[in-house]
Amino acid sequence: MHDPRVLIDMGDEAVRRLARRGYSLNLSSLESLWTRRNQSIRTADELRAESKRIAQDVQRTAKAGGDISALKDTARKLKEQSREVEAEQEQVQEELTRFLLSIPNLPSDEAPDGDSEEFAVEQRRIGSPPDFPFEPKDHVDLGDSMGILDFGRATKALRAPLQCSAVVDEQLAHLVDIDPAEVWRRIDAEPGDLSDLLDVADRVAAADGAVNAREKAVISELRERCRRN
Repeated sequence: MHDPRVLIDMGDEAVRRLARRGYSLNLSSLESLWTRRNQSIRTADELRAESKRIAQDVQRTAKAGGDISALKDTARKLKEQSREVEAEQEQVQEELTRFLLSIPNLPSDEAPDGDSEEFAVEQRRIGSPPDFPFEPKDHVDLGDSMGILDFGRATKALRAPLQCSAVVDEQLAHLVDIDPAEVWRRIDAEPGDLSDLLDVADRVAAADGAVNAREKAVISELRERCRRN
């Protein structure tokens, strides 16, 4: 995920480079979200500091035998304001995170324009493809047979965003809390070639019959995220 400060500091240069990948960066929206996020953090900190000061005043006034009703009322209002600001802060942070996750990597000026591998230009080739006297196995089948690839664990990791099962037992419903955003975050943080995940995702989606529209949408997003890596 991008550091918003880097994109904002780059300004038009970030817009230009991302446009080469077919992505239109709305810099003003990014700046607005970043400003709102920082402002909500500052406001929350100020309210917490004021609440702490009021709490100390309550203790001092109570020890002196004074009336603390007004101070308690102020403390209650500050607590309510803190809840509202913290909720706003969480919402803005979620919006900012979604915005940043939608932005592809900045291309190097040496890289060709385009948003997929079909625009790639071969720089060099070392050696020649081997010619086997037998039918080579697909790398997925080979990895599975050798125990290198763990499809069981991969299936569990990808099943969450690929489907949302209906929960019949209402007593168990509150225990089910699938967060696809967390799965996407982990995938985005994983370096290297993630093409194996696409193979697994296709198999998982087709395991229970025809691939539905939701599964196709998730696989499409997974393919885009793997391409960014």
